[in-house]
Amino acid sequence: MRKLLAVAALVAANVHTAAQSGTRTTAGAETRALVAALSDDPVERWSFGPLTFEAAPASWDRHVLVTGRDATGRRALVVLDAASGRMLSRTLFSSRAPLALSAAGERVAVRTAPNRVDLFRLRGERLFQERSFVHADSLSAPILAGDELTLREGDELVRYDLDQKEPAWRARVPGVFRGTPTLRGAHVLAVWYDKNGTAHLAWLEGTSGRVLGEVVLGQHRHEPRAEDLDALEIVVHEQVVFVGLRPGLAASSGQELAWARIPFKGARIGSPVTLHALLAAPLETPTGWVAPERTRDGDTRWILVERAEQERFVELAAPEHHAWLCASSAPAGRAGDVLYLGPCAVDARTLRVLWRRERIPAFRPVPVPGGLLVVEGDRLRCLGSELQPRPSAQAGERVRELVARLERDLGEQLAQVALQALRSGDGRRAAILAREAEALGANGRTLALLQSEAERLGAGPAPAKGRTTTLVAQEREARAGLLEELADAARGASAARERHALLCELFRREPGHAQGLELLRQLLPKGAALIPADALAWCEFLELSAARPLELVGPPASEAQPTREQTWLAVQRESWRADLVGYQSERLLVITAGAAPDAVARTVRAGELVCDVLESVFPGTPGAAGRLQLLLYPTRAEYLAHSGSELGGLETVLGLTSGHFDVTAQISRLFLPGEDTDSARLLGTSTHELTHHWLATRSAFGPPRSMPSASGFWIVEAIATWAEELRLDPERGTWSSAPERAASLDTLVNAGAKDLLPWRTFLALSFEDYCKLETRPTCTLSLDWQLGMQAPRSPMQLFYAQGAALAHYLYEVEGAARRKLLLRAVEAYYRGTPLDVAAALGVTPEELGRQVNGWARSVWNRDIEQLR
Repeated sequence: MRKLLAVAALVAANVHTAAQSGTRTTAGAETRALVAALSDDPVERWSFGPLTFEAAPASWDRHVLVTGRDATGRRALVVLDAASGRMLSRTLFSSRAPLALSAAGERVAVRTAPNRVDLFRLRGERLFQERSFVHADSLSAPILAGDELTLREGDELVRYDLDQKEPAWRARVPGVFRGTPTLRGAHVLAVWYDKNGTAHLAWLEGTSGRVLGEVVLGQHRHEPRAEDLDALEIVVHEQVVFVGLRPGLAASSGQELAWARIPFKGARIGSPVTLHALLAAPLETPTGWVAPERTRDGDTRWILVERAEQERFVELAAPEHHAWLCASSAPAGRAGDVLYLGPCAVDARTLRVLWRRERIPAFRPVPVPGGLLVVEGDRLRCLGSELQPRPSAQAGERVRELVARLERDLGEQLAQVALQALRSGDGRRAAILAREAEALGANGRTLALLQSEAERLGAGPAPAKGRTTTLVAQEREARAGLLEELADAARGASAARERHALLCELFRREPGHAQGLELLRQLLPKGAALIPADALAWCEFLELSAARPLELVGPPASEAQPTREQTWLAVQRESWRADLVGYQSERLLVITAGAAPDAVARTVRAGELVCDVLESVFPGTPGAAGRLQLLLYPTRAEYLAHSGSELGGLETVLGLTSGHFDVTAQISRLFLPGEDTDSARLLGTSTHELTHHWLATRSAFGPPRSMPSASGFWIVEAIATWAEELRLDPERGTWSSAPERAASLDTLVNAGAKDLLPWRTFLALSFEDYCKLETRPTCTLSLDWQLGMQAPRSPMQLFYAQGAALAHYLYEVEGAARRKLLLRAVEAYYRGTPLDVAAALGVTPEELGRQVNGWARSVWNRDIEQLR
């Protein structure tokens, strides 16, 4: 009990200190940081150099830390301002080994020699040395967390309380520790070797250094050098631990494999241990991990392993496909659903390449608020998505700062509740609250002490019921305080975007918050039905519809003639579902049931932008045309049940799509795939179908009047696919053509002549011929802007790709000199007089095909040159 009270007193004192100083632990800051993914083509915000970099940069609150050799050959630690890249300080060292650092709060610990670690504190814009740690043999790289420093001293592990001279504990094993330890919450993981040279992974209690468990990794075939042992890595994922060793461990196949993978369940390491030929630390993804790997032939390839009942393996890149990615073996980075692999960014859900740079990064790309840090050659570059922020960026930054402060305050309050739980003997509750408090930004060192002691008491007798009731009430009060502050801030916000963002933060935590719901009801469109489960979706609806006003279709006024939209809604309620809701914007009417309001708003915002595009490309459209009617189905089953057979019986195509334009009913039918949380997939489909819809009902041409047996049907699908492949930015309301990234050109560049439809056949196809095209794959391609070695393509898919590529060609080539021909071809088919494009250009279909292929390849080559 004396020990328990001592720990409790220390926790109380340090939580108070943290509250007064406002400092954060590195772990807390990383947990709270909202780093936006860099999904657009990056621009350089700032750069720093030249420097011979020796490690990846480190993000430290509002600073960036970099290490390397300067022009004199001395090693330098440089502190940069994260926003501007301005150098704040540079400290030089005469070290024969690369510097290794760790930062937390106001401190940074740096290994400045193989047997020395110096501790610095940031004051203003300069570093001041505070303390040094020296060992006769060697020291590992430092691991700093809060006011604690963990490192290896010679053969032992040691932890220092930075307020004390002597170590808090030393840990020994029947062998020698090697490399640098790693922290996981209140625990430490470290590698040690026994007298036979067998490598072990140990799991230690962070407060005492007591070894709680271990697992045997294996043996090396060749004796490791001292520098190899120093370079070993431990990477902890949610359910697995990876250990990287040089040289690799001996496998049963006779190979030396550099990485061991160990199950990590319930904060305990387990078995079996498997060996892997990885070339860099694996990056954890939402569903598994990704890393570069050495093949049996000694080449590099990138792999993705997804967790499931049975692991799924995907080869992302190999020398035979995406060789440009295999030129990099630096560890990957990640922000949200965007992976940073070598010189590119990839959508983790679709594996589509979002952007690509020619320079190969030397180290892991480091996501930071507002951008991405990459080391390219002797320059550190901070990349951002654009020079001007998005409309919501400024408001979002203010809200993030407020939320970070409120979460830190909540963390400190939960630490106090954890302290009370510890005093009452409720170890389980104390451990849970301590972990959450640390993640929210309370003091890491004291919470680690509290957590360890709480876990020790976790199996003890339950505390008295009255005491438990008090703890629950204190915890509830602390959490309610954060919610009330968010609600008050939302009520007081003067800007609509800031108010919407604050309400989003509120409802993410408590969908049923009464005051928040009351405020939200005042902001919603007239007639909106608000239930707590939809509160967050309605907040996002308000934000998304800010630039494109969107209202609900209400009942007809008394004795008034119903509007066209009210009539449409009544008809659909009669034929489909009685609970349908109608949303109308300037040019669109969306009728749906069960679709989240934010999904509707995304659909409308993107649809209005598509109308803007088409009105700018096809002038002279009737301004008084009615709204386009879209039916948004909540499930694929309802979508298929109401679609009928208007596509000529192409049920296989219909079943694989997420939307189509119903020519007979003059309606666009769409459904929102369940996994499409941000409507990215729906955007492409709705753009394609709305183009058909707009041309048939709002253009000056009217519905297509060419006979089903008439040649030249390609133009109908080509212009819709062309629109689908434009670069649309619904948030800014802007668009641009970007043929170099179009999937259709990617297909043409990588397909062989034998794979494509003969161009004469393609141009002559009628709608009837189109309906007979094979929908099963007949070839497999390797695409440049899509990772993975297999991209199956059917004649139906090739038809769309060739048509869109031809549309891009006519729109872009010769400074848009042939753009009018593209528009004439669309008008001619819709007016019933199909145009022979090849004849109009005075070439054969085969020659036109060669021109399109040649242009596509030149665009692809030009894009690569621009990357350089």
